[in-house]
Amino acid sequence: MSRLIYSLRSMLRTTMSFGWKFVIKIKKLFSHESLKIPDLFSDDCEFDGLLCDKNYLGKGTTRKVYKVNGCSEKVIKISYGSSNVSNWNEYIIYQMSENKKLLGEIFSISYSGKYLIMEYLRDTVPQDRNSIDIPSWWTDRKPENFGISKDGVKLRDYANFKINETLEKYSSLSESQHDIKEYLKILSRI
Repeated sequence: MSRLIYSLRSMLRTTMSFGWKFVIKIKKLFSHESLKIPDLFSDDCEFDGLLCDKNYLGKGTTRKVYKVNGCSEKVIKISYGSSNVSNWNEYIIYQMSENKKLLGEIFSISYSGKYLIMEYLRDTVPQDRNSIDIPSWWTDRKPENFGISKDGVKLRDYANFKINETLEKYSSLSESQHDIKEYLKILSRI
């Protein structure tokens, strides 16, 4: 809040004689305050405005991760290459999970699966990672795939999993989740 007040004072001092420029600067300052995350399955183009190179956090085997432009509590994972399967895997695991507190919360995924919006999780230290019960289906247990939020330690990359164990666990999915079950069966054949 003090940064905001300082910015406002600074703009008032330097732009008093240019009233309309001041209004434009104020609009830009607050434009991210009401940032709208695209709805589930929105077109990819609706996610492009959330990117800013200066917010780059890192890169994995199939995805790059950025803090969402103007929203430090969320990240955007962008698939590169020919497949968006990692984003789809994470989305489906999150939807199917009985213990969502263990997983980074997913807010949206684009129609193609190229973009996925997840909560931002800070880096952990080794003793943090010992505080959670790691699910047996999760296979990518590198330290950087753990994160911590105000709610505790969570998995921030859970796209890799043991497919057969996951299929067995979710074999009793309801009829409304038939598409998810079919997706898992297809993955098990790859």
